[in-house]
Amino acid sequence: TTLYESALTPWTTLGPLALVITFSLLVEGNADYQRHLNDQVTNNTPCVVLRRADEIENDETAERDDHIIHGHDVEVNINKAYYNTTSGPKIRKPDHHAKDEENRDALNVYVGFEKVRRMDIRQGHFILVKNREMVPADMLLLA
Repeated sequence: TTLYESALTPWTTLGPLALVITFSLLVEGNADYQRHLNDQVTNNTPCVVLRRADEIENDETAERDDHIIHGHDVEVNINKAYYNTTSGPKIRKPDHHAKDEENRDALNVYVGFEKVRRMDIRQGHFILVKNREMVPADMLLLA
């Protein structure tokens, strides 16, 4: 029929359109790949998590952060809702003996600082964020 006759052939329209779509797909694919590489770097960035000392010692893959209190544990009284500034926290070295565990009060817990990758952070972890440090996503910040 003569109703659809035109001076342009379908190839003069589809050729440039295919070229633009191909170029667009290549640019988006490159951006996705760069985002993937950036996510790998971010997910493997180390951060410090507060964890019970006995859990750190029983976990073979756990690595203590020696830069905070020289890798020593801190005794925390879980019964009190405040920090006692008169006596301060008790600090011990992580290589304690099992008889020390039996003698301590049930309300006192030793905690240590563990170095983990950001991809290993789970809900309920207390994360130590230092000044000018990137904050992990989906974190509630308590000051």
